[in-house]
Amino acid sequence: MASQSLPCVTISLVRKGGVLVIEDVQSLEIASAMIARSPGSEILDLRYVKGRYDDILIVRAMREAGPAGRPTLTPRCSGSV
Repeated sequence: MASQSLPCVTISLVRKGGVLVIEDVQSLEIASAMIARSPGSEILDLRYVKGRYDDILIVRAMREAGPAGRPTLTPRCSGSV
């Protein structure tokens, strides 16, 4: 697998009780690397539904409030798969 950059995500607009969904993840390896940086996230592999290679979702329910009462998620921004 060629080295691919992982996205750097800072979430400050998703409110407590909200759900963040990242869709069309290219592979389980990339999804696994992304959730390693985001405890509490889940991978949903839906490739069996339509047979598309990129029907992989990362889902995170925002349960904890960050500074100023806003939920935050700031994974490390360096790294590659």
